[in-house]
Amino acid sequence: MFGNLGPLEVLVIAAAGLLLFGPDRLPRAVAEAVRVVRQVRHAARVALQDVRSELGPELADLDVASLHPRRLAQAVFDDEPAPPVQPERFPLDR
Repeated sequence: MFGNLGPLEVLVIAAAGLLLFGPDRLPRAVAEAVRVVRQVRHAARVALQDVRSELGPELADLDVASLHPRRLAQAVFDDEPAPPVQPERFPLDR
């Protein structure tokens, strides 16, 4: 649910949010943060769809995860093939 965050990190973030915003404004701040994250994900999903549609049918099966900077750098500087990128790190392809 929280990706790479452990329970201790979630607790620290919650405590920091409580100290920064206070108990009255914290629910509104969390709701606003969730809304912003959803909007950013939607914009990224739409941008990805636009890129795929502009590339045309010959590149419709392009794997966007293969364009990850770490994989590109490993492909350029290493002789070994790059390890596969974990799909949960790219939730926009779903």
